Amino acid sequence: MNKLLAILIFSTCCISLAYAAPKASISVTPLTTTVWPAQYRLTFSVPKNHHAYLDKGDKNAYLPISIVADEKLAASGLSIRILEKPDGLYDSLVKAYVLRDQGNFTLELNKTVTIPETHTSINLELTYQLCNEVTNVCFRPQTAELSLPLPDKISGPVAAAKDQSAESFNFMDKILKIFENNQGN
Repeated sequence: MNKLLAILIFSTCCISLAYAAPKASISVTPLTTTVWPAQYRLTFSVPKNHHAYLDKGDKNAYLPISIVADEKLAASGLSIRILEKPDGLYDSLVKAYVLRDQGNFTLELNKTVTIPETHTSINLELTYQLCNEVTNVCFRPQTAELSLPLPDKISGPVAAAKDQSAESFNFMDKILKIFENNQGN
């Protein structure tokens, strides 16, 4: 019995190491570089044969792309608002607006207090969930950390946007996902 259990655990570990969730590619482009309020374009690129949700859907069941504006942002003396988001397409199968391929978000960052000279950028978290359109499998929500340069510190031309991506699953998340997917077996 112990050998069977060891084989089962070993095979589960091997399968979980081979399993990788797809990631979106996210780039940040500053639109205003010298004045407040600062504006940025976030370009969100979805892998082929996948989609991300732009809303919670008709039944409030999905996790849309969202920017986490937490206490850290407020403590830094900043506030953020989304000026524009991609329209996406209404998918009648999932009954929600989805983003395929690529879409742009326009954000505005405002100062609420004087920001210390040591701050040259601010980090934000963006959460999203990708779903495979071929297998109809939705992956666990992912988080990407984005760095937005602050206008008072930008001088000269703005460098090309950096790609940011979410961290991959850790080992235990992969094993948990395998067990969840095979509960009926």
